[in-house]
Amino acid sequence: MKVEIPPDAVRKALCLSFFFALDEALGTNYYVQYSNSRKGISELETAIHQICASHCVGMIIIDEFQNLNVAKAGGDEVILQFFDSITNNAKIPIIKVGTPAALRLFSAKFRSGRRAGSAGFYELGQLKYDEPDWNTLVRAVWNFQWVKKPKRLDQKLESTLYELSQGIPFCLFKLMQLANLEAISAGKESISDSTLRKVYKQHFGLLRRALSSLRKGNPSQYEDLLPVSVWVGGATKSVPIVHLNNLAKSEDFRGPAAKQLKNHIDDVIAENNLSPTIKHKLLRVRADLNAKIAEGKGAELLGIEAE
Repeated sequence: MKVEIPPDAVRKALCLSFFFALDEALGTNYYVQYSNSRKGISELETAIHQICASHCVGMIIIDEFQNLNVAKAGGDEVILQFFDSITNNAKIPIIKVGTPAALRLFSAKFRSGRRAGSAGFYELGQLKYDEPDWNTLVRAVWNFQWVKKPKRLDQKLESTLYELSQGIPFCLFKLMQLANLEAISAGKESISDSTLRKVYKQHFGLLRRALSSLRKGNPSQYEDLLPVSVWVGGATKSVPIVHLNNLAKSEDFRGPAAKQLKNHIDDVIAENNLSPTIKHKLLRVRADLNAKIAEGKGAELLGIEAE
């Protein structure tokens, strides 16, 4: 069963999404039953366990995982325990699907893989032009020419497809879809290099800026385009350190929230073989956090969720 997390979701919204997905599949009315009730999170969790057993649910796929609001849901440990509870009590494997930004939602402990799941993770990211996977994918996609005069895929067309899509499957699929529509509506009934470039220019809009950043090797301003290694490696890259530094210097970030973040930084320093430069930057962030730990504000940034 696939459950899609709504934007800025907390645990209760995730539970309700589960009930909605089950209703869509079986024609039941669990969503109405539980959305109108005053049951707390623990009761909703128990209901999920029971319903999964009753309907013999074999696997749960959580999509759009980056939409989960970890702070408002009570912190990363609470969320991990939430999923562990479903897996352990309902005996159901959970597959989490999201953009690379999903890894940023959790602490360094999550990124280290200890709690990410025994099966680890798989990255479906940007393919390189000389990779066999790209070669296989682009040839498979090129078969979907819904025109009267399909062309043979040559090196020039393959190069253009890669240049415009940058090896991102979604962009490749969208490019081919729009190219088919353009060729048919224009009456040309064939997809050429100029057709691909025309639809890219006319229809890719804001995606063009992101793809341009990929071509230049500088995708840092687009978190969803960053490779998973940036977030898994955590402190070994500059982008997460910038986020940590800004958070540590925020006037509203104090007290328990600062202490939790400081503990995570301690784990990163202890568990990774960091360069002197990276370690120095992290130690400066930790020093800023230490100055705030004694202050009483900032607990709200942990977002303890009311049941």
